Amino acid sequence: MKFNCVISNTTIGGQNKIFQLLRANSKEEGARHIFIVPDRFSLSIEKSICEEVFPDGSFFVDVVSFTRLAKKALGSKNKKCLSKEGTVLLLNRVIKEVNSKLNYYKNVRSLAFSREMFASIASLRSSNVSVDDINKFLDGVNSDDTETVQRMGITKDKLRDIAIIYDSYNKSIREKYFDTITRIDWLNENLYSVDFIRNSHIYVMGFNIFSGQQLSVIKQLIANCPSVSVSFCIDDNGSSNSECFNVRQKEILIEYCREKSIPIEKIDSVVEIKPPFDVLHKDMFGFAKADYKGVKNKEEVRIYGVEHGFAEVKAVAKEIAYLVYNKGCRYRDIAVVNSGENYLPIIKSIFSRCDIPYFIDEKYYVKRGFLARYILGIASVVEENYAQNTVLKLIRNPYFDFSRNEIQLFENYCIKYNVNYN
Repeated sequence: MKFNCVISNTTIGGQNKIFQLLRANSKEEGARHIFIVPDRFSLSIEKSICEEVFPDGSFFVDVVSFTRLAKKALGSKNKKCLSKEGTVLLLNRVIKEVNSKLNYYKNVRSLAFSREMFASIASLRSSNVSVDDINKFLDGVNSDDTETVQRMGITKDKLRDIAIIYDSYNKSIREKYFDTITRIDWLNENLYSVDFIRNSHIYVMGFNIFSGQQLSVIKQLIANCPSVSVSFCIDDNGSSNSECFNVRQKEILIEYCREKSIPIEKIDSVVEIKPPFDVLHKDMFGFAKADYKGVKNKEEVRIYGVEHGFAEVKAVAKEIAYLVYNKGCRYRDIAVVNSGENYLPIIKSIFSRCDIPYFIDEKYYVKRGFLARYILGIASVVEENYAQNTVLKLIRNPYFDFSRNEIQLFENYCIKYNVNYN
């Protein structure tokens, strides 16, 4: 057992050190390795491992998320896992069943309320806050203390109702189902008995912060695996936004290892960040005034003032087109960082109109991809006996390889002569 604590001021610096540890551990005969990364990073990490560490490929490295690791560990014990929509429906049924016990939330039964309640309960579960913890807190509130009661207000009634719903939901889901959080709970309790995990070197990277549940799993991994390497992106060298970095959880894991007498190795990796990005790195989220004097090129940082989001994205599209057509830049070298999901439909619309190819890192179901929709569209056409609406929907798919003009001519012909075989 060994804990490698990798500390870097950038994620790429931490990744390089983790890959060095992977190369060193790979010298052991038959050694297996498990990388635990956020869902959206799994493909890029797999690609980086193949390019930088194992150019000929390897059958001894798994790249998973915490949820995927729990699912693999469960194996044949895996019960039906509810989707988010399924858990909301189950919670809605639970709320109706315990309605008579509720006080503040009595007779509130809408799906919208169930959705919000599910988000609250999921947050409590992932933070390892149990029903007993809530009840102990409420029991500790002295009803004779007028000041405390006034300060709590209706919060006490809300928490009491949440505890009732939370407890009933836990009992319901344990009887027949799993959800993502229940799976990780099972992994945390049974990790010591899962051989393929216990015999593997573990690498954890790409996380800004861990939930309480994930932190518990990492502790179990440290206690049971040959080595666990965790990469922390931390820069506390006098930057005004040092509070943004995950120092506390690093100290929690180090303290756990000291209590269990587990060897600890701290590995530092400092990457030089060039202007103007060094100022953003140090001061972007800080309260202190950022003193940026710039260098020779005065246009390296520019601020746009526009009326709304559409104008904002148009300005970005115009700048991208200028850089590509006049400055020799490539689309792959340009990144657009937006403040939230509200910008995504605007970016899709404007970038498509400007013929700017783009990739948005968003989760979508495989059945919504163009190829899957093409295959399903063909099946639908056959099933509906070439109904007009199914055929016209199919020919608009990019895999059908019709030009825009051909699609319009075909649609006009079908509509004009009412071509419909259904």
